[in-house]
Amino acid sequence: MREGIAAEDRIAIFGYSYGGYAAMAASVRADSPYQCAVAGAGLSELRTFDKITFQSPFNREYQNPTIGGLSPLDHVKEATIPIYIFHGDRDQRVPIEQSRKFANALKRAGKDVKYEEIVDLWHSLPWWPQHHLAMLSSLEDYLANDCGPGGL
Repeated sequence: MREGIAAEDRIAIFGYSYGGYAAMAASVRADSPYQCAVAGAGLSELRTFDKITFQSPFNREYQNPTIGGLSPLDHVKEATIPIYIFHGDRDQRVPIEQSRKFANALKRAGKDVKYEEIVDLWHSLPWWPQHHLAMLSSLEDYLANDCGPGGL
C-alpha cells in the first residue's frame, strides 16, 4: 500500500485449506488491512488438528506444534471484516464442521458472514467443472458485491 501497488480499499485475502485457516484468522485480526476474507475448507479450531495429525509420527512432530496458535473460532467477537466461507460437503481432510461452526458463531455474534456448502466437492484437486463453476462464480459475486463497503 505504501509502495502504491494496491489501493487500501481494494484488498481482500483468499485462502483454501491452510490458506482458509489464514483467511479465517485474518478476519478476526485487529486492524486487518483487508476489506474482506474468503476462506475455503479452513480449520477454525486448531485443537481439533491434533485428532487429524495424531496417527502420523511425522505430523505429530512437525505439524502439531502449530496447535498452540490462534483458533479463529475462539475470537469471533473480534471479527472486523466480512467473510465468505465455503466448504465441500464431501471433504474428508478438513471436517466441514470446522466451517459450519465458525460461520454459525460469526452469525450469532452479529458479524458479516456468508456461508456456502458446495455439493459433492472433496478437499483436493482435481475437481469437476461444476465445482470450479460453483466456487468461482460465487467468489466473483461476493468480491464484486459484498466485500467491504460496496464490493471491490
